[in-house]
Amino acid sequence: MIKMVIELDEEKIAREDQYDVAEMWKHIDAYFQEKRIPKISTGVYAGRGLPSDFGNIGGFYIRFHRCDWFVDNVLVWDWYNSDGEDDPEDFRVESFLPLLAKDRLGVG
Repeated sequence: MIKMVIELDEEKIAREDQYDVAEMWKHIDAYFQEKRIPKISTGVYAGRGLPSDFGNIGGFYIRFHRCDWFVDNVLVWDWYNSDGEDDPEDFRVESFLPLLAKDRLGVG
């Protein structure tokens, strides 16, 4: 099973008053809805066990990693993967934040 967990810094968003947090979640949710990836709860999206899950969930990075409104306000951006494990709830967790930081710095 594959899933993605996202947490926005809603306090920072409110304090800076530059973006509307509800609109931000609306755009995030719309991506996963378009890809038919179920929303489990706010910021939690889980694959359906289909071969397309990997590309559809991973594609979120491609679409959003250069959106300033997202990258400037994301606190948690984790990829959960239990493919190949005996227990589908035995996840390996990787954060996209270090990759995002390297990308923004233009490092390798």
